[in-house]
Amino acid sequence: MCGPFSRSRRGGRLFLDGCYVRYDDYSFFNETLDVQDTTVCETQDFVGNHTVFAANVKVLARNLSVEAPKNDNFFVGFVNKGYITVYGLAQCWESVSGSACEDCLAKAVSNIGSCTPKEEGRVLNAGCYMRYSTQKFYYNSSDLVGGHNHENLSAITLAATTSALALVLIITTVVIIARKNVLRKRKVRKQLGGLLSSLYKSKLNFSYESLEKATNYFHNSNKLGQGGSGSVYKGILPDGKVVAIKRLFFKNPQWVDDFFNEVNLISGINHKNLVKQLGCSITGPESLLVYEYVPNQSLHDHFSGINLILNSCSCKNIALSYSVWNLYGTGKLCEAVDPILEANFEEVEASRLLQVGLLCAQASAELRPSMSVVVKMLTDNHEIPQPTPPPFINSSIGESG
Repeated sequence: MCGPFSRSRRGGRLFLDGCYVRYDDYSFFNETLDVQDTTVCETQDFVGNHTVFAANVKVLARNLSVEAPKNDNFFVGFVNKGYITVYGLAQCWESVSGSACEDCLAKAVSNIGSCTPKEEGRVLNAGCYMRYSTQKFYYNSSDLVGGHNHENLSAITLAATTSALALVLIITTVVIIARKNVLRKRKVRKQLGGLLSSLYKSKLNFSYESLEKATNYFHNSNKLGQGGSGSVYKGILPDGKVVAIKRLFFKNPQWVDDFFNEVNLISGINHKNLVKQLGCSITGPESLLVYEYVPNQSLHDHFSGINLILNSCSCKNIALSYSVWNLYGTGKLCEAVDPILEANFEEVEASRLLQVGLLCAQASAELRPSMSVVVKMLTDNHEIPQPTPPPFINSSIGESG
């Protein structure tokens, strides 16, 4: 579309959808308005409510004139009200900038309304161009964003950055968890390897098959009881020796530590009040512990982690036990220390040891700590809980006549 011809000037303008060409015999840079500015309206009238259509054109033109100077002198958009959609475009030329663009588009807004109710209208000014139409005549992924899509670009950049950070965080978390699992499994394999090596070199190792046969394949008729850490079965070894076999339940990742501690601690202790541990088996599908069999006595303590089976106590021992409890209750626990030591001991350490002893001698097996916990309480600065007093601790003991 060419601008109006004038014999008095040697210049011309060419308007096309998407480009603008101008030449003249003087410097027209930053020129916004000219006598040759014109408004071009289509011949076809809009079919519909002309009042709503004209209002939409006016709102659209005003929006375009405001947004274009903020977005590199180019903006596209649309208005949809009353089920009538109007598309529009506003642009200032590269030779026009700043307030000059705003002035040019303001003039375009006042002129383009004269085209309504025509379906399409254009304003061709010296410094800018404005167009509206009932048909979409431009391509843009977002009709409400300027020509260079700065807002859309910012939103995309923010979304991409957030997604990338989230992905990095997820990958980092997965790597950390995987590494921890690998290190834990490596530690387990190392401990198992050391444990197996020491067991193979000792007399503590039993084959899983021999223990399985000794219990008649863990038949219920040989089951002596069950607790939180496993079930205990009576078994007869090929040499005729009767043993108690503990079939362990491992429900947590610390089972290797617990198993290792129990084998090392209990197998090296020989005391009349402790059931002797004869060995173990960890080469089969389950881990087994082998103890001496104590006939006609309670195996209930096997089910806690302590594995203590006390021999029958004399009345003197019972009285001594109650005496220790009384000293503990009055804050004089150190008086229970054997006088032969002649006060050559640390009172705080002695009190901790005696308190651990009271915990291990509680009436209910469920209240007693496991061997691994006992080791921590004795070797680390581990908090020692308050033991539960035995029944009848406050009752008087009388003689029957």
